[in-house]
Amino acid sequence: MLRIGLVIASIATLVATSGCNPMSEAEAAPKAPGENGKQRKVLRKLLRDKPFPVEARNILNSRMQQHAVHMEKMLWSALVLDYQSVQTSAEAIAAMPKIARPTAGPQDPLNSLLPERFFELQDDLFSNAAALAIAAKDKDDKKIAESFSALGATSMSCHSLYLRIAPTQKK
Repeated sequence: MLRIGLVIASIATLVATSGCNPMSEAEAAPKAPGENGKQRKVLRKLLRDKPFPVEARNILNSRMQQHAVHMEKMLWSALVLDYQSVQTSAEAIAAMPKIARPTAGPQDPLNSLLPERFFELQDDLFSNAAALAIAAKDKDDKKIAESFSALGATSMSCHSLYLRIAPTQKK
């Protein structure tokens, strides 16, 4: 049963990271592992039809690339039960700086471009990464599978938001 959970989490992660490399200028973007021309056309169409604010996309893309690298490393590490590598990658994600929610007064303009749902998903991402790091430290295979699956699901939800939110849609 544990192996089935890892396989499902692995497939979800591969789907989530294989084609979600939308840059502000998609043509200039380096290809992510597993990305092909058809996926890039679909992403360009999505961004053209319902664009995410360019400024936000430029900043968030770098973070998404870092997450993708860690997710792929965790996937393969989890499959071979390399607990230390899973823990290290999960801790790296959990330690990344968060984008602060908008507040009254002066703030980074990126904050005001993002919908509240982004911040909810960001919180989930960090808590799921922390749970995965603990599971790996404890060498708890079942919790690793569950936490990795939750982390992948959060990533996919964020990618969905990233690809579909229009500049005027902030809620």
